[in-house]
Amino acid sequence: MKMKRTATLIEDVLNNESVIVYRIRQAFTLVELLTVIAIIGILAAMVLTVIPRVIRTTKVKQAKMEMSSIVTAIEAYDQDYSRYPHHGG
Repeated sequence: MKMKRTATLIEDVLNNESVIVYRIRQAFTLVELLTVIAIIGILAAMVLTVIPRVIRTTKVKQAKMEMSSIVTAIEAYDQDYSRYPHHGG
C-alpha cells in the first residue's frame, strides 16, 4: 500500500507541469555573512565588557575567604594558648 501510494505520488508530480522547482542554495549571500559577523561582534563586545568585572569580583571573594581563614586560625591559637600570636622573635 505504501509503495503504491509513493509511486502514484511520483507519477502525479512527474505528469504535473506546474511543479514548483526550488533553487538549491550553494552559498551564503554577502548580507547574510555581514549579519552573522555583526551579531558575533556584538556578542563578543558584551562578553569582553563583563570579564574584568567578573575577575575583580572573584579576587574580592578570594581575599575575603583568605581573611576568614586567618581569623579562624588566630582564634584557634587564642583558644589553645590563651593569647594571640605575636610577630617576631
